[in-house]
Parts: sequence; structure tokens; C-alpha cells
Amino acid sequence: MRKRTYDPAFEEGGRFIGCNNYPNCTFSLPLPKSGQIIVTDKSCEAHGMHHIRIINQGKRAWDLGCPQCNFIEWQKTQQQEQALQPKKERPKSIKDLEGVGKATAGKLEEAGITSIEALAEADPIELAKIIKISVKKVKNWQVSCNGTVEDV
Repeated sequence: MRKRTYDPAFEEGGRFIGCNNYPNCTFSLPLPKSGQIIVTDKSCEAHGMHHIRIINQGKRAWDLGCPQCNFIEWQKTQQQEQALQPKKERPKSIKDLEGVGKATAGKLEEAGITSIEALAEADPIELAKIIKISVKKVKNWQVSCNGTVEDV
């Protein structure tokens, strides 16, 4: 593994560790946005990756350890935090959706969307064009229609 970075002028992205065999291997792990990255001689027994240390001026060095172990631990923490969040109930009607008022409900009805089920099954790109609203907003409504709230 070696560190590669995207050029922010071409794509919105950050620093990451990626596979040497790109494009045949697309494995990557995120790295913090700031600080000098030091690859140590110590290796992870589980993943064979060198440990990483991040140094920021004026701050104590951060021993990240194995990037993959660190990322797995971060994912577990995220899942635990998400599990503690209260689940929102599935809305009973279009007007129960967050961000849908009278005007938007009228536009949805004109587009043939009269129920939560119809909204959940609609093509988000086409619906967004018809009612002149962002695709992201439509997708968020569709996630809410399915009874779970996730990042979209």
C-alpha cells in the first residue's frame, strides 16, 4: 500500500491510502485532512499494513496505528451511534414528510404522486425534474417513506 491523494482541483476528495495496483485494485482508506503523515516500521499482524502517525504542528502526535484496524473501529463506533438514534416512524401521508408543505404536496399530486408508496417507487431523477426540486431531497423523502432514516 502507498499513500495517494486526489488533486482537489479535479475532484472533491481528501487524502487516503490506496492500493498500489490501481485501477485493478480499488481498496482505499481515508486519512485525516491535515498533518504530516509518517509511515512507521511497525506493521499490523492482521492486515500487514504499516502503522501511521500523524503530526500536526503545535499538537501531540497522533498514533493512528494500522489504518485498516483504525477504520474498522471507526465504522463500529458509527454503527453503534446510529443504533442509539431513535428510528423515525414511516409517514402516513405525503404531507407528513419533513419539508413537504401545501405547495409541494400539490406539485407531487400533479405529478401523479398521491401516496407514500407511489413516492417510494418513483424515479427520483424524473420526479425531481417534474416538480423542480433537488434529486437529493426526493431521495431523502424516499428513504423516509421506507421507514428508516439514513444518509443519502
